[in-house]
Amino acid sequence: MNTEPLVLNREASAKTVQARPKAADAATSSIGPTAVPEARRAMVRSLYKQHHRPLGAFIRRLIGPERAEDVVQEVFFRLLRLENLETREITVSYLFRVGENLVRKGYHQERRSRRMLEAVGRQCGRRLAADEEGRFEVRAD
Repeated sequence: MNTEPLVLNREASAKTVQARPKAADAATSSIGPTAVPEARRAMVRSLYKQHHRPLGAFIRRLIGPERAEDVVQEVFFRLLRLENLETREITVSYLFRVGENLVRKGYHQERRSRRMLEAVGRQCGRRLAADEEGRFEVRAD
């Protein structure tokens, strides 16, 4: 695994963006503000090719294989939306931290949802039971 940081530089990305043909510029501008420049996509693609396997293994150890790929994918989608990505130094540890934070956020959201559903169940005089996959069903007392 390559542990050296990938240094992204603004001049290189600006040259790549300027090198696009005029027809591509017109097509991209009609899509709107959500369009991602090709230079940015290329940077994220390169990071993905280098680091998705070790990141996936790390996330699988945290939450299991069922949801790990979704979290890994979300890490790289967030990179696409990151402001001034071209001027940042993206390291493997940064990617792992983003993944770990997403796992924690998901855990806390799931816990809050479970508490809320249990409270609603108690108010209704029924008990909510979670099966092995985390799905809830209502059981009468």
